[in-house]
Amino acid sequence: MPLIAGLSARGRGRFRRRPTRRVAPFRGPLRRRLRRGNMLLGALAALALAALTLPRGVAMLQEQTDRQLRIVSGSQASAVLVAADAYAKAHFPTLAVGSEVAIPLADLVDEGLLRAGLSGQTALGQSIAVTAGADASGPAGGAVTIVVALTGGPPLGLTDRVKLAAAIGEAGGYLRQTDAASGGGGSEVYGAFHGWCSDGCDPADLPGDLSTTQVLAVERLPRQSVLEPYLYRVAVPGFPEANRMSTDLDLDGFDLTGAGRLDAGDVAVSGSLSVAGDASIGGALSVTGTLSAGELQASGPVTVDDLAVEGTATLAGPVAVSGLISADSLSTSGDLQAAGLTVEGSASAAALSVAGPVAASSLSASSAEVTDLVAGSATASSLEVSGTATAVQLDSGDASIAGNASLGGNLAVGGGAAVTGTLQAGAVGADSLVVGSCTGC
Repeated sequence: MPLIAGLSARGRGRFRRRPTRRVAPFRGPLRRRLRRGNMLLGALAALALAALTLPRGVAMLQEQTDRQLRIVSGSQASAVLVAADAYAKAHFPTLAVGSEVAIPLADLVDEGLLRAGLSGQTALGQSIAVTAGADASGPAGGAVTIVVALTGGPPLGLTDRVKLAAAIGEAGGYLRQTDAASGGGGSEVYGAFHGWCSDGCDPADLPGDLSTTQVLAVERLPRQSVLEPYLYRVAVPGFPEANRMSTDLDLDGFDLTGAGRLDAGDVAVSGSLSVAGDASIGGALSVTGTLSAGELQASGPVTVDDLAVEGTATLAGPVAVSGLISADSLSTSGDLQAAGLTVEGSASAAALSVAGPVAASSLSASSAEVTDLVAGSATASSLEVSGTATAVQLDSGDASIAGNASLGGNLAVGGGAAVTGTLQAGAVGADSLVVGSCTGC
C-alpha cells in the first residue's frame, strides 16, 4: 500500500499548498509620485528631440521655398530671352551694324513676343532689363548679342547666384567679384556650370550696364543662323544674302507676276511661253512646239521645225527650218533653208534653199534653189527651180528651170537661161536663151 494512501484524511490535509498573496511594492502617494515623474521625463525627452530637429526642418522648408523662387525667376528670365531672341532676328540688320540698344519689355509685348501683364520683376524681386548690340568679338555685322540682366532685389551670395543661373538654363550666367588683393577688385562673368566663359569674361564685352547685375542670360545670334533660313521681302543694305534663295522655289502652280527682269541659266516651260515685248536670247533657242512672238530678232542661227510669223521677220544670221516658213515679210542677211516658204509680202535672203514650194509677192536672193516658185517679182543672181516657176517678173543672172516657167511680165536673165519645160512670158531678155521650140518668136 502506498504511503500516501495510508494517511488519514486529517494527515493528508496537512500537505495541501496554500495560495500566496501578491503585495504591491509601493502603495498610496509614493506610487502616484512615480507616475508623474515618468510623464515629466517623457515630455522633457520629446522637447529635447524637437529642439534638435526643428532648426533643420525650418532650414529645409526655407530651402524648398528658395528653390521654387529660383525656378520661377529662371523661367521668367528664359521667357524674356526667347522673346528678345525673336525681336533681334526681326531687327537683325539694324542691330548688327548699329550701337547697342535697350529693348523695353513693352516693345516685346507690343510685337506679340511676350505675354501682356508681365510685372517686369522676377519672383525674387529682381528687375529685368534687355539689351542687344553688335558682337564686338567678331567682324562688323557678323553677330548680335542679347543680354537679359537681373538687377536689384535682395543681395545674393555666390552659391545663390550659381543656382539661379542654373535655373535659367545653358544661357544663364552670373557675375563674380574678382580678388581685390590680386589687383582685380572688379567682376567677371561666368556661364552656368562654366558652360561658357569658363575662364571668366569681361562684363564690358557684353551690351548694357552690368555694374549692378547679379545674374544674367546671354544669347549670341550669328549672321548665318539668322539670314540664311529667311528670305526678306525688302532689300537689306549690306546683307545681299537676305534676298537670295538657297534652294528651289516651288510655287505649287501659282503665278509669278510683276517681275521686271528675269535672269536664269535655264528656263524649262512645260506649257506656253508668251512674250508681249522683245525677247533677246544670247544663246541657242530650241522650241519643240510652237513659238509665238510679236517680234523675233536673232543675230545667230535659228533652227525650228515650222516658223510662222504674222508680222515681219528680220534675221541677221542664217535661218534653217526643217518645216515650213510662213511670214508677212521675211528678211535675212544670212542663208535661208526651209522645206517650204510662204511670204505674203517680200522675202529677202543672201542665199535661198527651199526643198518645197516658194510663194512670195517679191523674192530677192543672191542664189536661190527651190522646187516650185510662185512670186510677183523674183530677183536672184542664180536661180534654180526644179519644178514650176510662176512670176510676174523674173530677174536673174543665171536661171535654170527644170519644169515650166510662166511669167506675167518680163523675164530678164543676165547670164544663161535654161528651161526644160514650157516658158511663157510677155517679154524675154537674155544674153543667151536655149529653147526647144518657140511660139510667137
